[in-house]
Order: sequence, then C-alpha cells, then structure tokens
Amino acid sequence: MKSTKEILLQRFRFSFILLVLLSLYLVVPFFDVSFLTDFVITILFFAALAAVTQKPQLFWVAVVIALVNVLVTWGAYWSGNEKLSVLAKVLQILFFLLIAGAILAKVFKAKRITRETVAGAICAYLLMGTIWADVYGIMEIVKPGTFPAYETASGEKITDPHLRSSQFHYFSFVTLSTLGYGDITPKTREAQSLASMEAIIGQLFLAVLIARLVGQQVSRRDEED
Repeated sequence: MKSTKEILLQRFRFSFILLVLLSLYLVVPFFDVSFLTDFVITILFFAALAAVTQKPQLFWVAVVIALVNVLVTWGAYWSGNEKLSVLAKVLQILFFLLIAGAILAKVFKAKRITRETVAGAICAYLLMGTIWADVYGIMEIVKPGTFPAYETASGEKITDPHLRSSQFHYFSFVTLSTLGYGDITPKTREAQSLASMEAIIGQLFLAVLIARLVGQQVSRRDEED
C-alpha cells in the first residue's frame, strides 16, 4: 500500500517541477545575485528526480548525474574555472534530456488528460528551452564572442558568466517560440544553425504535443460514449 508521501509525490510531481522552473524564469531575474541561478537549478535537479522514481535503474542514473552535476556546478562557481563550467553544462544537458524524455513518455502514454499531464507537457517544453540555453552557454565559453555581451539598463556590459546565463535562457525561449526580438543575435554560423534548429524543433514540438493531447482526449470521450 502506498504511503501518503508516495501518493503526493506521484500526484503533484510535475506540478512541483513546473513551480521550480517558473521560479527560475519569473523570480530569479529580479535579483542581481550571480549564485541564485545555480541555487535554483540545484533545487530543480532534485525536484526533477520525482519524474523517474517509478523506474529504479533510470532513477539511480539520474541521481548520480544530479549529484556530480551539483558538485561540478558549485565547484565552477567558486573557482571560476571555465572547463568546470563547460562540464557542468554538459552534465546538466544530459540530466535534463533524461528528465524531459521521462516526462514526455508519461505524457504520451497517459490515457486521461489531467492537470499533471498538462503540467508535464509544459515542463518538457521549458526543459527544452533550458537545454538549448546551456548549449549556447557552452558555445560562448568555448568561442567567446559567439553572442554579443548584453547591456544592463544602465548601459554596462554583462560579463559575469553566471549572470549571462539568464541572457542565454532569454535568447533560447525567444528563439524556441520564434518571437525573435533581434536584440541578441548569434555571430557564428554554428550558433546561427543551432538557433534555427531550435526554432524548428520548438514549433514541431508544440504541433505534435497538442495533436497528441487532443487525440487522447477525443479517444477517451469516444470510449466513454
């Protein structure tokens, strides 16, 4: 028999992940604190583990990646070592790919469209944008100047790598949604190619996801009738 804790974890796991993701994008930018992004992402690592609790082998793989990721991320923050920063982002990409895949598997296999199903779909979309942001961050570290240094409201260039991560998140979601303000533009062919690919994948993802959710809902109603 499942405990109350297990029931709550299963019932609200995607909602909690979504809450942490939204805080990363709606709360963190209002505080000019370089470590805050890493702090919230650390919380996100452990919150996201709830998405793979029903698959023991996958869960422990995710735990190992998350723990190593946290250690490397904070090591990079305190040391300022760019190699550690790249490793941290690579591990973060692997972790979020794993979690996003697990969430999408749950969403597409769901027989009923519930609040958690919708929350899971939104989480997968936000994780996709986060993954691309990390890719852009790696490109900027490996090849400085790939993206222009964005300016603050006072006209100062943002050079802190931790504060600049919010720029890549912003650029990633502007690209993913094909909004395209044009205030941040990739300067290399490789970055331009990846940005265009993100825009294409973002639109295909929404089209396929919405079609799937609508199909599931229609199928359920037909069965009930």
